Amino acid sequence: MRLSGAKVRERRRALALTREGVVRAARFDGFDEPQLASIEQQKYVECDEELVDALCRALECKPSVILHGEAAPGAQTSGVEREVEARGPLDRAMDAAFDAADHIAQDRFSVEAALRYVPVGFVPPREAVAVARAWLDAAAVLRSHGVVPTFTTLAACVAALDGFAADHAKRLIERAREAGALDGEPKGDR
Repeated sequence: MRLSGAKVRERRRALALTREGVVRAARFDGFDEPQLASIEQQKYVECDEELVDALCRALECKPSVILHGEAAPGAQTSGVEREVEARGPLDRAMDAAFDAADHIAQDRFSVEAALRYVPVGFVPPREAVAVARAWLDAAAVLRSHGVVPTFTTLAACVAALDGFAADHAKRLIERAREAGALDGEPKGDR
């Protein structure tokens, strides 16, 4: 397999990760920062599937994102690629909506936890990315004002927006109340 050094570097930077962070997340014996630096500085690097899987795990991507060229038709998918494909629509929407320039990992975790509070299957797939983006943006706003992004604070913030995101938040709050999901939830700092 041939890694594209530029693609690896580009993906690492897009996630705002240090080389040390990638090496730690890859959890691959013998893989270190100098090796990653060498990969990033080369146009193409021959490597085995295990290293590709480790890098994909660390860079949260499919192998096609960091490999040179496309996989041959009928080629077997790697373990990481199968794992990424098996992720649900909320995970894929969060991947597409998350922007490292605007959001931090903690905001993503808060939003994912909030949106998993009650079933959100009523969100049409074509709107899922926009819904995720609205909630991520709300988390960033709340955090900038010192408010803990819980389900309640996020839903209230999104509900204050205009358009479908507000309608979605209001429907989600109703479903959460009906399910008793808001009972005992921490309210956060105001």
